[in-house]
Amino acid sequence: MSRLQLPLDVNKNLLDKIQKLIDWTTHELDIKGEDQQKMITQKICTALKENVGGWSLVYGLQHTNNDNWASWHDWVGAELDGQDQAIVALATGSYELLLRIFPTIEKCQGRPWFNFSPFEAALIGADKMLLASIFQYLKSLPLQDPSAPMDRRRHVQASQEEFSFDTASAVNVAMRHNNVEGLQSLLDFYQDHLPRPDKGTFDCWFQVATGGLGYYANGAGNREDHLRRLMDFKPGGKTMLVRQHFNVICDLGSAAMIHDALTRLGNDLDKGGILTLPIFVAVRSARAVAVKAVLDAGADPNITAPSNIRSLNKDRLTPVDVAIHKHSIPVIDVLVKRGNVTLPHISEWPTHHRTYNHLRNIVNKNTGAKLPELRSFSAWATVSVRLSSTECADS
Repeated sequence: MSRLQLPLDVNKNLLDKIQKLIDWTTHELDIKGEDQQKMITQKICTALKENVGGWSLVYGLQHTNNDNWASWHDWVGAELDGQDQAIVALATGSYELLLRIFPTIEKCQGRPWFNFSPFEAALIGADKMLLASIFQYLKSLPLQDPSAPMDRRRHVQASQEEFSFDTASAVNVAMRHNNVEGLQSLLDFYQDHLPRPDKGTFDCWFQVATGGLGYYANGAGNREDHLRRLMDFKPGGKTMLVRQHFNVICDLGSAAMIHDALTRLGNDLDKGGILTLPIFVAVRSARAVAVKAVLDAGADPNITAPSNIRSLNKDRLTPVDVAIHKHSIPVIDVLVKRGNVTLPHISEWPTHHRTYNHLRNIVNKNTGAKLPELRSFSAWATVSVRLSSTECADS
């Protein structure tokens, strides 16, 4: 602020542009008192520093306007626009003024010194008032009207030509910064006031919620909470969750979350193929908690499906076939303990030492049969093994 009062050797052109911002703000807000003007000046300078970076602001003030390559050069020579006005209106907490400015904001061209991104400012700064103002403005627009200068459908889509309130990207920003309240507000607004998003948009949200795209590289975020909110998202009263999302939920979710996902999917648990049947999806996750949750929901542990594993040389596979092929010992144990699970013939057991011995121990424990060690199992090729529900009950 002292630099504005005593410019000395600073870049006068840049200083004049900042002064224009201050004068415009004090005029719009009808600021008269000297103390209020000083406070407004301080807020605007702080906002500029936050938006362009302290180093960039100091560098610009210390250099002449002849640095044509500098990003602030074009900004200094331009008239105040909606982006400038929005920055200072937000800096001074003038949300009513922002509502008047929103329709005038245009997409930055050339080399912008800064960009005003309303949703990012609201979500990263946890500014509920700004978020509410954005929603208020968007709701004032017609949903779809090609004859109008702007309608809500166009204004919330990412655009290379026009400034937009990219709501789909804002959902990702909310998850990235773990703004749970902001995320729910966005989903509610989307559900109540916008067209149903396309599958690609929802899939992108789902990927970000699970930690995809490097968004949680630093450990931020609440993955399960974000996923639950996406699972509850029902534009038009219909969930956007499909079986492919269930694969991810089995890989990452708790038992309760997996059960909730199955409830929302609302499909027959025993209908589908080896890639879509929930029990096979759970087995492929190699997580015992996922298999237990699917079985608790009523899936058949002995269901068969056409094989997609050529090395097993079988036309149809059961969940335990897949678990053995993946050497998933905890999953094998869960399936066996459910009862009525038929292990494959010993000649079909893998030559993986740990898996083979585990199967051998299961048979010994439940039937008393003394099967050969791995090195001599081929001599027992005629041995068949079947576990009954009675025999497995005590395992």
